[in-house]
Amino acid sequence: MAKLVTQFEFEKLFEGKEVRPQVADQVTRFIESKEFKGDRHSKETKVASVLRQVEVKRYASPKNTGREKTNSIKSFADMHVNWGRRNRATGKSDPKGSRDFALGALYYFFRDVKNPDYFLSIIKELWKPRDYDFRRLYFAKFSIEQPWDEFAVVSTRFSMPSLDIREGFDRIWSGEPLAPTEQVLLGKFNLLLGFDEDVRIRELQSKPSQELYGDKSPNVFAALNWRAKLSKLYGRDKQVQRLLDWATDGDMHPKTMLVSGPGGVGKSRLAGDVVEILKNKLGWAAGELPIELAEGDVLDGRGNGVAVVVDYPEEDFEMVERLIRACQNAQTYPCPVRIILASRDNLTAWKKRLAMEDLGNIEEVPLEFKPYLNKRDGLALSKEVAETFAKEVRKSVPKLVGVAEWRELNPIHSLPLFLVAASIHAVLDPKNAFALSGKELLLKLAQIEMKRVFWYSRNVLKDEAGLQKLLALSLLTLNGLSKKTIYELGQAGLCAEKSGDTLLEAVQKTPYWTKRTEQVPGHLMRLQPDRPAAAFFYLALGMDDEPSPALPRWFAQTVAQEGDEISHTLSRISFDIAQIDTKASVDVEQTAIRMLDSSPSLVVKFGALTHKIPPVFSAGFTAEICERWLRFYDEGEQRGSLLYNLSLRQSDLGQLNEALASGDEAEKIFRRLARSDRGRFQKKHGMSLQNLAFLCGKVQNEEKALASATEAEKIGRSLVQENRESFYPEFANWLTNIASVLSDFGQHDDALVRLVEAIEILQELPEERREESKQQLAASYNNYANRLNAIGRIDEALVPSTKAVEIFAELATSQPDAFQPAYALLLGNLSNKLMRLERYLEALEHAQKAAEITKMLADARPQAFSFNLVHALISLAQCFQKLDRNTEALSKIEEAVSTSRDLAATQPDAFEPILALCLSVKASIFLQDGQFIDAVENSREAIERLTPHFNRNPEKHRAEVFQAGRCYWEACKLSETEVDPEVIGPINKKLDDRDIQNLKQRGFL
Repeated sequence: MAKLVTQFEFEKLFEGKEVRPQVADQVTRFIESKEFKGDRHSKETKVASVLRQVEVKRYASPKNTGREKTNSIKSFADMHVNWGRRNRATGKSDPKGSRDFALGALYYFFRDVKNPDYFLSIIKELWKPRDYDFRRLYFAKFSIEQPWDEFAVVSTRFSMPSLDIREGFDRIWSGEPLAPTEQVLLGKFNLLLGFDEDVRIRELQSKPSQELYGDKSPNVFAALNWRAKLSKLYGRDKQVQRLLDWATDGDMHPKTMLVSGPGGVGKSRLAGDVVEILKNKLGWAAGELPIELAEGDVLDGRGNGVAVVVDYPEEDFEMVERLIRACQNAQTYPCPVRIILASRDNLTAWKKRLAMEDLGNIEEVPLEFKPYLNKRDGLALSKEVAETFAKEVRKSVPKLVGVAEWRELNPIHSLPLFLVAASIHAVLDPKNAFALSGKELLLKLAQIEMKRVFWYSRNVLKDEAGLQKLLALSLLTLNGLSKKTIYELGQAGLCAEKSGDTLLEAVQKTPYWTKRTEQVPGHLMRLQPDRPAAAFFYLALGMDDEPSPALPRWFAQTVAQEGDEISHTLSRISFDIAQIDTKASVDVEQTAIRMLDSSPSLVVKFGALTHKIPPVFSAGFTAEICERWLRFYDEGEQRGSLLYNLSLRQSDLGQLNEALASGDEAEKIFRRLARSDRGRFQKKHGMSLQNLAFLCGKVQNEEKALASATEAEKIGRSLVQENRESFYPEFANWLTNIASVLSDFGQHDDALVRLVEAIEILQELPEERREESKQQLAASYNNYANRLNAIGRIDEALVPSTKAVEIFAELATSQPDAFQPAYALLLGNLSNKLMRLERYLEALEHAQKAAEITKMLADARPQAFSFNLVHALISLAQCFQKLDRNTEALSKIEEAVSTSRDLAATQPDAFEPILALCLSVKASIFLQDGQFIDAVENSREAIERLTPHFNRNPEKHRAEVFQAGRCYWEACKLSETEVDPEVIGPINKKLDDRDIQNLKQRGFL
């Protein structure tokens, strides 16, 4: 195996003396001399050109060498003089000229090189200021046994005649050639670990920050971008060290690290800082993937190791999938190869999307969406950002008053993105420093950027809004708008004054245009960071008022060249905009749906979405794709799969009747198919039965729900017997779903048995598979806790409920648009259990958080999340009631009653029980507050609405009816109102002895 020489090992041979560029001088002199036996004529021009470049360049800055220096060496001539300078400490001279050192260096670097063209190419690579530390040159040297002793002797000779130099070159040319240069194959691209003149290589990028001040206006988006680095990285020391330890652990297999977290938590900055350390301090080849990566591109991997950052990997899913699979099967290499994915999706989400049981040696550093900067670091960051930005934009440094108080107003204010944004705003508007909320801040900075863009749009495009619209649409793309896209948008009438080629020519004259390079075509940049860019999108496209009727067509032109990751892009934009304006969030998805009408070919292009699980905020778009694809299939497996997936999406959207119809048809199709080919279709039939059971449970169809659940379980157990190893973990999920249906109809003991089995399956999984099953385990924990709670084992329920919340807290921080809905539900469940244990303050904290999340979701997607919001409001109202804060309790429960009335009006069977529960809670609050008549009226209505459901399923609704009835009896007694036998009569018939005894003790009977 080839041995890689480190910079430390190489310098040790020279007793710590720095290698000087005299090597180039000696090489050139020899080639130009008559003793050179190679093809001098063809090389002469090349070498002379190289040498001229060497002599005029300035080296020796500590930044370039990576070493501290006492004397600044400014030119080639200075270096030549300094090399022979006397050492004052010893009184002896250092090597007396370049020749003495040259042979040793040449001998070592080129000993096994037969072809002079090879070292000429190395010289060209070497004489770049940033390569002055020789990392490329000595890294190109591979051999099985390094001639340490011989090299040390040759390199330390102080006096050497020119004959020795010529002999040295003869020895070099007559040696064996180097072994073939190794490449690391990583799916779409390769990494070159050495030199190969026949390979065209691309550089790993270290993208520079944009100018923060130009045309007499500040560039706030450039300042918000992590590359601006207005301050050092605060609060991430542990994560930085974790990544460095992982990178330098000595494992020579390629490895992948996922840095996950929502927008604004600093994923890209963390990865960028780690890569910078590896590059500048350890001599690694490191940087980001080039833009517009082409199939088969070879990237420069010449260094002590290679670190590649892939930002927004979810937007190039195919490339990342191939990369991960390549790392799984890769051999060892002479140096460490590390891939860092900076993604909003966490490891569980990636495993699910990749449908891979084993992702090999991939690890994760999750960054949560929560404050992590302490008071001192937060103030230091704010001060440093303000000072740096003020200097860049030629403003005075403001007095940073109220920073700590502003951070306390909202947890989001303590995230670095918002703290940096507030500090930048303080420089630009000192009078209103730290006076805006996070939402207001994003909009304000977007408005400042809009004014800057407006100047170029008006003066270059001759259109007041053309450039703003183009930059906003860039958010729908992976790398910005291509020439073709801009041309077509011009033809589609985006800009009033210019179209087609004239628009494209004008756009290229703005600073937002990225010029063409050898590998990357010219394009209009994609706005970043995400959340400020979403605010720009919102303003520039008129989402705050009335967007243009042409917007669906502009969407279509923009996404025509994008991949099927468009659903994740749409979800991210919609979710970010929901923090600003929930109605506009819906409009983004609706515009995407309408674009399918303006460009029907997109339905075919995005066909793969019909079989993928989308984030919540693009479920409607994916459902529309499914519905349009259904038109092509009248029957068979394809139609069944489309209906099944459509049913899941309709359920996500709260469209229960539609979901039930789709799910029912899917089950019938797979039942027929399973009869003729059991091995192929049995599993799909079982999945469709689970879905059908769940939906029937939601609309109170007990008989069909339980029958479907029972049949699904039977199929699942037969599949386990046939293929236990591969199907067993999935069967745990089946059991959890079946238990949920059983518990819906009061079969809590049977549900508990299945949940215990599901949890045991998941806990017994090998460690490498537990991580991918976290979401599944959390669902089982939550369901188990709810069943324990239902049968009165509250103390036992608290532990699994807490575990479920902890797991989903992590998932919701890494991918909020996908997991926040479930996280809010789990918080509400935990709050209810804490209330029953009389831990009211803890319960209130969880209930408030659940209500806050669910309110935003319900405002953005009312049909999907209104039911969840009612539950969250009930929990919050009950917490306030227990704490004797009845005014707040009534406010929340009245909102819940209003929302549930709307739901019950559209679907009584599904939503009347929740309305009755709201009325019952409202009655109990009135009762506690002494408003007895109001308590009678609300409890009476609750009983009347619950009675039909109680008669059909007494066990399921016994607790709610008993609570409403007790409140009614007590309110009647206290208000001296006669109890209406028609109201309580149906209840009395179904009361058991325990209920009657309880009521008698309270004086109600």
